[in-house]
Amino acid sequence: MKVAVITPIYRNPLGMAATLGSVLTQTYQDILHIIVTPDDVNVPQDVVVLKRKPKGVYDAINQGIKCALAQGAELIQVLNGGDVYATPDTIKWVVNTLQEHEEADFLYAHVHIGRRDYRASADLRSMLRRGIAPPHPSLFIRSAVMKSIGNYDVQYALAADFDLFMRLQESGVNGVYRDVTVVLMEPGGVSARFLNRLINNNLEKYRIMKQHGITTPSLRLAMRYMFLIPQWFRYKKRF
Repeated sequence: MKVAVITPIYRNPLGMAATLGSVLTQTYQDILHIIVTPDDVNVPQDVVVLKRKPKGVYDAINQGIKCALAQGAELIQVLNGGDVYATPDTIKWVVNTLQEHEEADFLYAHVHIGRRDYRASADLRSMLRRGIAPPHPSLFIRSAVMKSIGNYDVQYALAADFDLFMRLQESGVNGVYRDVTVVLMEPGGVSARFLNRLINNNLEKYRIMKQHGITTPSLRLAMRYMFLIPQWFRYKKRF
């Protein structure tokens, strides 16, 4: 099974080195690593670099998906620049799990970001109705399903992954959840993360949920991010 790992990255050479090293040290061999970036990068010959300036991260991912499908990938995952796998056997474990569950069209699990775990739930429908998606880097999706549900919707700059999970859930395809950490995510800027989550991300999620017939008070969505307020003020005091 050929696994396409798509890495969108912009001006993060240290993160690129960490992600590239993590992919290269995976014990699973049949990996197609696709990097989408406007930057000049030095990579091994078997790594595909799409050197272009996309219109946002989800446009970059869509370009990577197009390349992956053209090269016959059977499984697709997004690993952002700076993110690394939890173990050298992560992709091997994912492939083995999906081979054991041939009825499963996608797999999702947990990630670790900063000092906390970002945990998913086996009840995907319940998560989504509360405005929460499983961690995006934990998603491994079969190419045939990606073709059928379509690319990431680039009208959403921050929550297109939430929209993708909504479409997966509504399409009736089968997912498998595992209580395992698969990716260690690089934390982003705290102040930017706070403002984006509290305002822009929630506005996009509200639109997505309304589009899919789910009514959720906007305040309820915002309350999920109240824990970031102390972090934001600590960050502001440092500068």
